[in-house]
Amino acid sequence: MRLLRVGLVPLPESALAACFIVCCGLFLGSRAPDSPASEKAPAASAPAVVDLPRSDPAFAGTAKRTLEGSKPVFPRPVEAPKGAPNVLLVLVDDAGFGNPSTFGGPCQTPTLSRLASAGLRYNRFHVTALCSPSRAALLSGRNHHALGFGSISEFAGGWPGYNATWPKSAASIARILQGNGYSTAAFGKWHLTPDDQQGAAGPFDRWPCGLGFDHFYGFLGGATGQYDPVLAENNSIIGVPEGKDYYLPDDLTERTIRWIHDQKAQSPDKPFFIYYSTGATHSPHHVPKVWADKYKGKFDQGWDKLREATFARQKELGVIPANAKLTPRDPAFPAWDSLTPEEKAFYARQMEVYAGFQENTDHQVGRVVQAIEAMGQADNTLILFIWGDNGSSMEGTETGTFNELTTITGIPLAPQQQLKLIDAYGGMDAWGGPLMQPHFSCAWAWAGNAPFQWGKQVASHFGGTRNPMVVAWPARIKDKGGLRSQFSHVIDVAPTILEVAGITPPDRVDGIPQMPIHGTSFAYTFDDAAARERHTQQYFEILGNRAMYKDGWIACARLDRIPWRLDPATLKRFAPGSGWDPDKDRWELYNIEEDFSQSKDLAAGYPEKLRELKELFWSEAEKYHVTPLLGGMAPFFGLGPAGEARTRFTYYPGTGNIGAGMIPPVYNRSFTITADLDVLPGGAEGVIVAESDVMGGFALYVQNRRLRYTYSFLGIKVDTLTASEELPTGRTQVRYEFTADEPGKPATGGRGRLFVNDRQVGEDRLERTVPLRFTTYAGMDIGRDSGEPVSPSYREKSPFAFTGSIGKVVFELAPR
Repeated sequence: MRLLRVGLVPLPESALAACFIVCCGLFLGSRAPDSPASEKAPAASAPAVVDLPRSDPAFAGTAKRTLEGSKPVFPRPVEAPKGAPNVLLVLVDDAGFGNPSTFGGPCQTPTLSRLASAGLRYNRFHVTALCSPSRAALLSGRNHHALGFGSISEFAGGWPGYNATWPKSAASIARILQGNGYSTAAFGKWHLTPDDQQGAAGPFDRWPCGLGFDHFYGFLGGATGQYDPVLAENNSIIGVPEGKDYYLPDDLTERTIRWIHDQKAQSPDKPFFIYYSTGATHSPHHVPKVWADKYKGKFDQGWDKLREATFARQKELGVIPANAKLTPRDPAFPAWDSLTPEEKAFYARQMEVYAGFQENTDHQVGRVVQAIEAMGQADNTLILFIWGDNGSSMEGTETGTFNELTTITGIPLAPQQQLKLIDAYGGMDAWGGPLMQPHFSCAWAWAGNAPFQWGKQVASHFGGTRNPMVVAWPARIKDKGGLRSQFSHVIDVAPTILEVAGITPPDRVDGIPQMPIHGTSFAYTFDDAAARERHTQQYFEILGNRAMYKDGWIACARLDRIPWRLDPATLKRFAPGSGWDPDKDRWELYNIEEDFSQSKDLAAGYPEKLRELKELFWSEAEKYHVTPLLGGMAPFFGLGPAGEARTRFTYYPGTGNIGAGMIPPVYNRSFTITADLDVLPGGAEGVIVAESDVMGGFALYVQNRRLRYTYSFLGIKVDTLTASEELPTGRTQVRYEFTADEPGKPATGGRGRLFVNDRQVGEDRLERTVPLRFTTYAGMDIGRDSGEPVSPSYREKSPFAFTGSIGKVVFELAPR
């Protein structure tokens, strides 16, 4: 008899075999489900879920004093209701109703069209008119102010409707699905984490994984460069990817497909929920030239004729009613015929790049859909494809801009100024490439929002709030290629997903009572194009632009501000103490059952209806924390968070990718940057600290043995101060001092000085400084300059890592 050893005890081979058989019997024993929902019973008979997470089930086996007579039962994960579909939720960024070819636009969208022909098109679907608010509403099923997202997360205000702090009383759709047996993942743009919580210290409860996603790969802010994004994965900032040919939409798509493959390999019967929102086509409008060049010459006719052509195609396709009217151009948008030939060529290329960006976005979604189809998962996958979190963006001003931050910071540039700066950064052929952060003219946005008025930010009019949606689900939707015209809203998406999955919203999550879901499922429309509308009342409000819809009527008031104007003179008219009275704003009234595009103002003829809807708006505003109006513009009025009281920031070598909202607030004040260095006997070179890039930022670095400081005023003017002597070797302290002319004044000029070991070695003036923010996405690094560089002088050596040693880098800020 052969003996085998297990541990230190020799066992006969027969005894080992018996042991294996017994163990197999134990491991193959039954498993206890975590809850009744995991039983394979029809969803309708499953009891309502009250709490998430679910309580651990009672042990259903038997435990005797010995294994003799004991019956094992193993816990098993929560299972989704039987038949619950996979869900792919797709959200495009800054896109208009009249952009995609599926809805009559010039941008080719074969994926959207293919899904529409197999599913349903929705032509009265609405969003909130701005990025973060639409995303909060989409992922929660609640009105955006009730979530604290009356504005974007970068511009938080100190009131419940504007604090950009997702409440614990509003579990996301991801959290609910996760707790009911779904795998959940998000890829791309997030834009729902407070601006000052996007770093290694967290807190992480409002990052994607903290709000219900098992996996996240993307970026936390509101925008990103497509060639050099600052990426996050799960609860870590992983920084700027390496490689010359990197393109973010490709990466996000490949990551999404890989995750689907991995998820189904492990658990083929477990449904997934994927939130795929790449951030395209938000500025910067970055797309490889080959995509933009597909549209060469296709926009030479200009925005006025493009809008007319789009409107005609929309009627041919039946996506708008036959009696719909094309709303006229507002005087805020220049007439195409008023432009010079040089300007027309400049503007046409802007739209070519944007159209290429849109088509590439559709292509990326198509790759994900094809992967799902190749795995045999298409039949039971619900795809909700929303073409825009708001209308097309008008934030490029009348001219378009090589750098959108010039708009956000209130710095207008004339067309000739734009052309001169564009030439400095490579000319119009470089528009869409990595160097600039471009945004097209507001008039192209207006054309892309056909047939409606206005666009992004303007929640009073459908150009800002009505976006195309396509829903496909082969196993359920039988009216292939159908059109649905019931009023629906972004808060309706979450309850729709829950209904078709057979999941009841929880009453408590982590012990916290939950606010009701405000949306209404539109699953009732899947089988009946003529079904009576169920979402009959909805308020809208973004940055003072507001509306109230009820039973086919909508009353609306647009703030008397051109949406892209954020200059001091404009803001002054609405600042506290200005006397602005919202009750004196002009209101309009439309019967949208008969007037699809808000083309005929009926306010004068129906004063009682207008009064009724105005009163209802204020009632809803109080209920959902919309007040105070303009709470989302608080930072522009000096009402930012108290965190700016901190005046000393210390960083150590290796720290990098510090978020744009987390860098020391050096704006409009005096400050110093001090670094302790150890310079090798042969000298040292490289970046000591760098924020953002040449489109706006600063860098303190050593080049050709001399200390230098480069400051980019949003790419409009780039100044470099160079030390008058070489940097000594050994332990050395260097310092940059900026003394503001008028602390507290936006864009104040001032004097900069360089010091080495407390001895001044350089001095110069900055006539203007960035007043609000250097960038929408790029980070700050210690010891290197990741991504696009601040100074073109070291581009070829990027990331130009410092070759000596850095002890620490300290920022000290003076009071404003």
